[in-house]
Amino acid sequence: CPVRGRQQRPISESSNQAMSNVGSFGCEYAKRGTAGCKQCKQKIDKDTLRLCKVAANPFSSEGGEMKMWYHAGCLFSTFERARATTRVVESLDDLDGAESLQDADKKLLQRLIDDLAEKRRNKAAGGARASPKKLVQTTLPVSPAGKASAGASAAASSAAASAAASTSPTRAPLSMAGPGDSPEDAAKDNAFRTFRKLVAEIADRPGYSDKTRVLAEFLAKGSTGGGFKGDLSLLIRLLLPGVERRVYNVKDRQLLKIFSGILGAPIDAMQELLNSNGDIAETVGIEFDKRGSGAAKSSLSMQEVDAFLDRLAGLSREDDQGAAFKQLAAKCTGNDLRMVLRLVRHDLRMNAGSKHILDAIDPNAYAAFQASRNLHDVLQRALAAKASPVKRNLSVRAALMTPVLPMLAEACRSVEHAMRRCPNGFYAEIKYDGERVQVHKQGQQFSYFSRSLKPVQPHKVAHLKEFIPRAFPGGDNLIVDAEVLLMDTKTDKPLPFGTLGVHKKEAFKDATVCLFVFDCLQFNNDNLMLRPLKERREVLERSMQEVKHRVHLSEAELIRSPAPLERLLKRVFNEGLEGLVLKSLDGVYEPGKRHWLKMKKDYLHDGAMADSADLVVLGGYYGTGSKGGQLSIFLMGCHDGEGTWRTVCKCANGFDDATVAKLQKSIDWVKYDRRSPPSWLRCSSGLLPDCLVRDPKASPVWEITGAEFSHSSQHTAGGVGIRFPRVTKVRDDKTWREATNLQRLQKLAAESKRFTGDAGGDGGDDDDEDDGEAAAAPPPKKAPAGRKLAKSAEASSSSPPKRQRLQLPDALKSARICFAAEVLPAERRELERLVFAYDGDVVDEAADATHLVRPDGAAAGDSAPGVAVGSVSWLRRCLAARRLLPVT
Repeated sequence: CPVRGRQQRPISESSNQAMSNVGSFGCEYAKRGTAGCKQCKQKIDKDTLRLCKVAANPFSSEGGEMKMWYHAGCLFSTFERARATTRVVESLDDLDGAESLQDADKKLLQRLIDDLAEKRRNKAAGGARASPKKLVQTTLPVSPAGKASAGASAAASSAAASAAASTSPTRAPLSMAGPGDSPEDAAKDNAFRTFRKLVAEIADRPGYSDKTRVLAEFLAKGSTGGGFKGDLSLLIRLLLPGVERRVYNVKDRQLLKIFSGILGAPIDAMQELLNSNGDIAETVGIEFDKRGSGAAKSSLSMQEVDAFLDRLAGLSREDDQGAAFKQLAAKCTGNDLRMVLRLVRHDLRMNAGSKHILDAIDPNAYAAFQASRNLHDVLQRALAAKASPVKRNLSVRAALMTPVLPMLAEACRSVEHAMRRCPNGFYAEIKYDGERVQVHKQGQQFSYFSRSLKPVQPHKVAHLKEFIPRAFPGGDNLIVDAEVLLMDTKTDKPLPFGTLGVHKKEAFKDATVCLFVFDCLQFNNDNLMLRPLKERREVLERSMQEVKHRVHLSEAELIRSPAPLERLLKRVFNEGLEGLVLKSLDGVYEPGKRHWLKMKKDYLHDGAMADSADLVVLGGYYGTGSKGGQLSIFLMGCHDGEGTWRTVCKCANGFDDATVAKLQKSIDWVKYDRRSPPSWLRCSSGLLPDCLVRDPKASPVWEITGAEFSHSSQHTAGGVGIRFPRVTKVRDDKTWREATNLQRLQKLAAESKRFTGDAGGDGGDDDDEDDGEAAAAPPPKKAPAGRKLAKSAEASSSSPPKRQRLQLPDALKSARICFAAEVLPAERRELERLVFAYDGDVVDEAADATHLVRPDGAAAGDSAPGVAVGSVSWLRRCLAARRLLPVT
C-alpha cells in the first residue's frame, strides 16, 4: 500500500548507473504524483513509496530503457504469478535506492520479500499441476484432485446418509470427518471465521486458476493440516450463494432501516455512506464497529449462519426481520456481520463463479453441475469417485424435477456469419417474444422453471397440467424446453412480451396461455441431451400432439442456403416477431453454453436496424460494486409539449468507467424529497431516481438504442418503452427542443414494425419526402471504405429508410478470443466490440478459446493446450492489419 507523507529523496547517481540494466529494480518516493501504477492503473500519489522495473523502451528507434512504476504491493503481486525462472526482488539489495528509504518503508519491503519467498516455496512444494482437462460431450473422466481413504469416504457417506433422513436431500450435511477424527478439528473447519478467511484469500487472488488452487489446498489441509473435516456441502453452498439463491425479501433500503434501529445510527448518515461506497455490508459494518457492538471474538459456526439464513428467508415482516438480525448481531463481530450481509445480498465479492469453486472438488464437477443443478448429488458422486479403487466417470445427466441450466444463443450479425457457423445446415426456429420455461413431468407431478432456474409463477403455467398429458400421451416422465406466452385465439398470433402478468392477461379476453415447445432433454428415462438436435426434434415430432392454442411445437425451417434464411427473416420482422434462433443439426444440448445463434433486428448490419430515439437525461441512480457511490444508471425521458417530462427507460450501458466518473460533475445533479418530486417530472413512484437534474432543459441529449420499442406500464411516455437500452451517441449538437418529443416517440414506436421490412437482403427504395425533422441533424460522417451508413430511425422520415447490406471484415473469423481476468473492464468491452465487428467470437472459458489475451506486460501464466497466448497490443495489431497475426 502506498505510504503518504514521506520526504522526497531521489535515487542516487550510483543507483541510476546500476539501473541501466534491463530487468533491474529500483525504488524512490514519487516526485509529482503523475505516474500511474502499471498493475492497478491508479495514480501513485506524490511523496509515496513507489518501485520501478527497468524495461527496454519499445518507443525508441535507438534502443534505450524505460522505467515502469508500481505501488510496492502491486509489484509484488505480479511476482506471485510469475514463473520460477522470472527475476524477482529477493532482497533489499536488489532494489536500487533502498538505502535512502526510511526505516518504516524498509520494514514494509522486507515483509513483502519474506511473504513472497514463502509463497514461492509453497508453490514449488506443491509439485507439478495436473494436466488440463479435455472437453467431452458424453462422459467426463474423473481424475483425483487429492487422496482420500476408502474408509474415510465410506464414513462420510454413512454420516451423510443418516443426516439426510431428517433433512432435504439437497441440503443434507456431507461431513468429511472420519470415525477417528477429533470433533474439535471438525468444529474449526465449520467455524464461520474459517469461512471468512477462506473467502478473503480467494478474493485476494487475481487469477481464476489461483482461486481454484486456494480452495483445493484448503480442502486438502483444512484448518489443522490434516484435511478438511467439516461439512463440505454447506461450505460449497455458502461459497456459491447464487446457486441456491434463497429469497430474503430485504433490499438495501430495508437493511439500512433495520440496522439504523438496531445500532441507533442516523439513517440519513448511513444512506450518505452507502451512496459513497455502494456496499451495504461495509456501510453497516462501519457503523457496527464504530459503536463497539457485538462480540469481541467470532464464535459463530457455518451451521448457525445457515440456520439464520433459512429463518430470514421465511420472514416477510420488517419487524420480524429486524428481530432476527438483532439476535444474530449480538453474536457477530464486525467482519462476521459484513459476511452475513454479503450472503444475504448473494455477492461475496471474491470474483469466483461456480466453475472456479467446483473445479477444486473435481476437474469435471462443473460440467456435471451444469447439467443437473443438483449440487449435493454432484458432490456425493465426486467424493465416491475419488474413493473408489476403480476409476469411474462422472456422467452429464439431467435430474427430473431439478432445473437444468438452459442452453443459450449468441448474437449473429449477418446471414453470411450464420452460413459459416453452420455449413451443414441448421434449423431456423421462430424466436417468440415470450418467457423461457423448462417443464418437468414425473407421473402426475409437474414443475416449471424459468431461465434463471426459479419456479415460474403459478398463474402463468397452472393450466398446463391439464394439456401437457394430452400433448404427450406416451410421456410418463419428460423434460422439455419451451416458451410460454399469450396467443390471440382469433388471429392465432402471439401477443407481445410482458402480457402474461395477472392484470394484463385479464385485458386480453380472446387470448390463452400457450406453450411453444422447441427442445426435449429427456423422454421416458431416455437422456436426449447428448443426442444431436435432429434426433431430438424427431422425438418431439413423433411423440407430441399439438393442442390448439395450448401446446404447440415451435415453428422451425431447415436451412441450407442463404436465400431461404433471408426470406424467413423478412417474414418474421414484418409480422412483428422478435427474430430467429439458429441451431446446428448435429449440435447436442450443452447447458449454459452459447452455441446457438440468435438473429434480431438490432444485431444485423451493425445495429442499423435497431430502434433509437434522442432522449434527455432526467435523473440518476447510484450504482453498486465497482460503481458504488456513482450515479451510473440514468433515467431517460422526453418532453410532452405541455410542460411535463415523461420517462421512457433506465439506461446503464454505453459508457466506460472514465466517462461515468466525468458525468458526476458535468451534469448538474440535485437531491430532492422523494415524497414530493418536482412538478415538471411525471414518474411512477417505483422508478423515482436517487438524484434529479436541476433543469431538464439544460440536461444533455443522448441517442438511446435498443432491441425495439416496447409497451411499458411503468414508464409514463404513453406506454412506450425501450427494451435493452444503451447509449450509442452523445448528441452535443441537440438541445431539448431538437430531442425526440412524446409525439415523435409514439410515431417512431408505431412505425417501428414497418422499418424492419427487408432485414435479410437489400431494402427497397422509398421516395417519400422527409417530414422536416431530419434537417436538424448534422450530416453523417464519412463511413469507412466498403461500408455505407444507414439512416437512423430518428433521422428518417415516416417512410422506411433504404437498407444496405453491410459487409463486415472477417479478419478474425477463425478466432475464439478469451480475455484474461486482468484485462481492464473498459478495455475489454472495447475489444469485445471490435472482435465481434471483425467476425470473431468471444468465449468465457480459456479451454474453449483459440487465443487467450492478457494485458501488456503481464506474466505468461498457464493456459490450456492448443491455446495461443497473446497480449492486448497483439490483438490491436491484428485489427489494424485486418488479419490474424501470429503470436510472438
